[in-house]
Amino acid sequence: MNAIRFRSPTRAGPRGRGLLATAAASLTCYWLALQSGAPARAPVEAVAPSREALELQVSFGRIAERVRPAVVSIRTIHYAGPKRRSRLPRPPAQPWVEGIGSGVLVDPRGYILTNEHVVHGADRIEITVLDPTPQEYAASLVHADAELDLALLKVPGRRTFSYASLGDSSRVRVGDWAVAVGNPFGLQQTVTVGVISAVRQSFRVEQHVYTDFFQTDAAINRGNSGGPLVNLRGEIIGINTAIYGPTGVFTGIGFAIPSNQARGLVNPLTVGREETDPAAVGR
Repeated sequence: MNAIRFRSPTRAGPRGRGLLATAAASLTCYWLALQSGAPARAPVEAVAPSREALELQVSFGRIAERVRPAVVSIRTIHYAGPKRRSRLPRPPAQPWVEGIGSGVLVDPRGYILTNEHVVHGADRIEITVLDPTPQEYAASLVHADAELDLALLKVPGRRTFSYASLGDSSRVRVGDWAVAVGNPFGLQQTVTVGVISAVRQSFRVEQHVYTDFFQTDAAINRGNSGGPLVNLRGEIIGINTAIYGPTGVFTGIGFAIPSNQARGLVNPLTVGREETDPAAVGR
């Protein structure tokens, strides 16, 4: 059996020792030069933000604190019986199909504004309120307007809820700040900030044509539909509805239905209600 021998490192000869000595001397000189002649780097100093920037940051924080309790997550269930499942291109493994969306409480008695397409054809509508802890309810559909793509839901019972007020969308200008709150991909009460990028007279999404739409660069994704777009006063100026993007995710262009288009659904609820209701937010 042949033994395997490990060879020790080869020693440097006279020429090698000379090269090593030269390299060591060069490194020593370079180190001394750094220590003596190289200028010291100044520490990076933090730049104090302007007063306006700090005030704006505080405003966004206050808006989030006031509006988020009024924003709900919506889960829809569509029961798919054998006949309905046979018509689906890809029948689900379970006998139902789920959908997600957002909504906003617009009345302390539990009325919720959302998109009609969020709840369209649903056999069951479940909402989750996070004020102050998660509470789930089975909501009922009060009214739906497919043309406007708006719907009004109601939470049963007599509990008083925090709610957000409708602002006057006719006063919104291009360039105004806009804050979107919703549940993108099921991530509850997500807050994003942008501006009103444009006002579009007409926009088509699949077979539906929307008119007088707000365009915003506040991030909107799947699950945001039905959630509020609010101004710096925390008032609802729009209902987030659609995005423009080939991938189906946000690319900087989102659309919201102006709040004034929802007044026909919401205004009848305010008859006889005290405007100083302590549960209100977005004043």
